[in-house]
Amino acid sequence: MLKELRPVFRKIYITSLIIALIGIMGIFDLYFTLQWIPDNPYMEVNPFMRNLWLLNPSLFIAFKLFVTVAFCLLAYKFKDNKLMKKLIWLPFFTYVIVMYLHYCCI
Repeated sequence: MLKELRPVFRKIYITSLIIALIGIMGIFDLYFTLQWIPDNPYMEVNPFMRNLWLLNPSLFIAFKLFVTVAFCLLAYKFKDNKLMKKLIWLPFFTYVIVMYLHYCCI
């Protein structure tokens, strides 16, 4: 019976781990962005976020944190959904690429 449940636990564990890693990488993305953006606000690629920074840096930080936390909570709520198990890899690999770009630019 335990062998039958092992793949189920592994899939839930991996999905939860991916969601947690997305949240952590989102925080690191915010940190690295805050290191560069005061010198050149045009380093923010997202035009909405760039305008938010130019309007009020506190709003930029709050919005970025809100979006990251909201995404992680929603993804965790639907982690058992088949579509979510496949789609969760898109933001994960996107953040991996973003972290690599941040690392190259340090």
